[in-house]
Amino acid sequence: MKKIFGVIALASLTLGAFADAEFAVNYRTQMSGFSRVMSGDDATLGAKKHTSYLFTQDQGYGGASDTISATVAGDLCGATIRIDPFPGKSGGEKLQINQYSGYVNVGKFTLNAGAWKDGQYVGDWQLKQDADACNLGGETFAAYKLGNMFKGISTLGIDDIANIAGGDKAATFYAKWGGAVGPKKTFVELYASAIGIDGKTWDDEGTVYSGFGFKADVTTKTLRTQFIAKSKSISDKAFGLYFMPQGTGALTTVFGGTLGFTGADLTDANVDLRMRYAGKGYSVTFFNNISHITNNSTATAVNKTVGAWAEVGPDSKGVNKIQAATPLVSSAAGNGQKYNTVMWNMLALRYKLSNKVFFTAEAGDMVYFNNMLNDDAAWAGIDAFVCPGIQIFAGGKTSVSMGVRFGATGIGAQTLDAHGDRESAYENSEMTTSVLVPVVMRIRF
Repeated sequence: MKKIFGVIALASLTLGAFADAEFAVNYRTQMSGFSRVMSGDDATLGAKKHTSYLFTQDQGYGGASDTISATVAGDLCGATIRIDPFPGKSGGEKLQINQYSGYVNVGKFTLNAGAWKDGQYVGDWQLKQDADACNLGGETFAAYKLGNMFKGISTLGIDDIANIAGGDKAATFYAKWGGAVGPKKTFVELYASAIGIDGKTWDDEGTVYSGFGFKADVTTKTLRTQFIAKSKSISDKAFGLYFMPQGTGALTTVFGGTLGFTGADLTDANVDLRMRYAGKGYSVTFFNNISHITNNSTATAVNKTVGAWAEVGPDSKGVNKIQAATPLVSSAAGNGQKYNTVMWNMLALRYKLSNKVFFTAEAGDMVYFNNMLNDDAAWAGIDAFVCPGIQIFAGGKTSVSMGVRFGATGIGAQTLDAHGDRESAYENSEMTTSVLVPVVMRIRF
């Protein structure tokens, strides 16, 4: 496998030198201009009532991210390398290569090999547009990609099958065929990952940990369909099926879902619905995700939260971080996870005020179905936020974005008193509310 990687990469870099070359810079720095927890305490993270004026790059909301990429591309072959010069200023990390890949075209086949830290997500299937995101990213916009919301399972981020085994920059080889089968435009991709879980590789200790993936994309005049299958071990399998109706004008819709299995046992399932309407000078986007895990699932927590945010003190490197006030964790009880069914909704609006100025607004919630209708058990309530903001372009793709994010965790939550009766969690100061002012500068050329 390594020899295949080497041959493709060498051919791409050598022959690609005679093709068209591109150089790109993508610099994003995210910070919190203001943060205040207005009510509620969280002893686990120390999210006490406080007010913070940060405006320090390493403190809070997102931090800094620098990416420099160089690409050579031609009809025969090409290659890309992406470098992060400052992956972690506080920890002293050195220059980091986020992607290196090369491809060779052989007839209707494309052979590609490399490593992708950020995976190979397909943006049009996620229905996530950079313009709509207002550069606020996953912290506020589109917190969840296609697939399940729970960590530690193979259906999380189902449409990324370059990093099949979940490793960081796992070396991957794939072959892609594109053509027409009758009236249908078809693309088929077959992936193999050479680096598996915890550094284990081919047949380590009698088990194949390296991953394999398959993706088929079929397009007709009325419907586009994508099927995904991947496995990061012999027993761990994930399947996804998504549809995108065609010919709907300004409205784009994506819907589908996933199933995960360990052996013959179902471990997780999810459904996704995404819709975006692009009018003249404005767009409206709606995302919905319902995720479920079974008691035998290996999931450890919900991947992200959308509720209140707070400054929670220094991390292991001594850097203060802005993060969710009450992240979800799995239960230690033997009967499974603390939360096993969760729904996420998000609505985003973008409106053009002028050629340089755009108004944006995002609102979202997370609903925990566990015990919602059970009067004999505590209920976690709903997490929600709203974030109006503005984006100003200085020229080209360079812009500054700022929002005012109001968040609440545990809305309507109910606990049990000493007598086993439900009572409002707000009365016990268990609901947390906050305001956060994220500021993001992005330079792209």
